[in-house]
Amino acid sequence: MFLLVTAAAPVGGIAKPCGTVGEALDQASFLMNKNFSNISIKDPSGQRYTIDEFKAAYRIK
Repeated sequence: MFLLVTAAAPVGGIAKPCGTVGEALDQASFLMNKNFSNISIKDPSGQRYTIDEFKAAYRIK
């Protein structure tokens, strides 16, 4: 599975490819702790999710 985690920073942004759901959530949490904004996860179908939407869609608690 290929997931893309993206986030905005005061200058520029970041796009990090991830191979698993867990890795994508870890990256999203890391970016959130580093004060990035507009963090989203894009799944293989092209659907873009916020962290909470992603957890709901993939049934993660």
